[in-house]
Amino acid sequence: MGLSVISYAGVVIVSPMQARARAHGTGRCGEKTRSGCGSVASQAERRRSPIVRRACGAALMRACTIPSGQPSLAEPCRAAAREDRPTETGKGVLTMTETTPASPAEAAGYEITRFNALRHGMLSRYTLLPWEDEDEYRTLLDALVAEHKPEGPTEEHLVEELAGILWRKRRLRLAEGAAYRHGLEKANSASRQTVKTALVHLGVGQQTERVVDAIRATADTTTQELADLDENQDMTARALDLLQAGKTGAYNKALGALREDTRERWERILQPKPSNFGGFGEPDEPYSADAEGLLEFIEEEVVPWYETRRKELQNRSLIREQAFGEALDPDRLEGLARYEVHLDRKLERMLTMLIRLQDLRGAAAANSK
Repeated sequence: MGLSVISYAGVVIVSPMQARARAHGTGRCGEKTRSGCGSVASQAERRRSPIVRRACGAALMRACTIPSGQPSLAEPCRAAAREDRPTETGKGVLTMTETTPASPAEAAGYEITRFNALRHGMLSRYTLLPWEDEDEYRTLLDALVAEHKPEGPTEEHLVEELAGILWRKRRLRLAEGAAYRHGLEKANSASRQTVKTALVHLGVGQQTERVVDAIRATADTTTQELADLDENQDMTARALDLLQAGKTGAYNKALGALREDTRERWERILQPKPSNFGGFGEPDEPYSADAEGLLEFIEEEVVPWYETRRKELQNRSLIREQAFGEALDPDRLEGLARYEVHLDRKLERMLTMLIRLQDLRGAAAANSK
């Protein structure tokens, strides 16, 4: 009777024949096993609990015991046990595999390789868009790795998920800014009358200020423009005094007292224009080219323009607020807000899973000690 498995000192011992069969992935008669890790009997033997293995070992020892004076069948078993027994003494349990601690250099190399694999992981390749900064994303990912110190592919995957979520939240900020700029472009359109709406409580008529100028203006530039406006109004006031005095040559003297751009505007107004009847009929001449016409032009157009311009310069902050308020598009931002809520929930789930895994790993390490 040939035995391939016996128990020695309460430990299951595998004979050399069975060990060779396990190494080659064959059964007792040389047939291939499904797992390639030995015969079906050896696989079943490994699945038994320690108590069952000790009981079976004791039964086999009793079966191998024979009367004194006859050759013992246990001798070959003991010899096999001595061959398979570890060289170190004092070990009561045999393990299937033993790991040798890696040297510091090997451990450092493993850490570098592991982090490189994380930086170039499966998700990272598809997270970045072609126009996005790869170095900025790597900085974010490295910071998360340094903070959470993941161990194993599962924790590394969770850290990579955290980086992807934060990167997408960054895109949301860019999308929100783009939505505001799109709305600001509409607010800057002359057809929107943004300046007039902002100063409606001041009774401003036709706007002269551009929204973009009000947005870009600083306190110094506004102060300088107000000083120039005061100077221009003083020149217009002198021309009005000359025209109202009614003296000889008042028309030419008043024209000389006006600003150059005001004189150019007056000359354009005096140019004849065709009537509304296809070029036929009398041309439209709102003002006459004399002192009376110039006085009427200054009082009806130039003076009101100065008043409107002063109100606009003094209330540029209101114009900016109106423009920024009109730039807000709730319909456009609603979809972004829903997506951000989804990312926040996913971030919370990933972070919770990572913390739980690390807590379980720490508890297992503490129990093993």
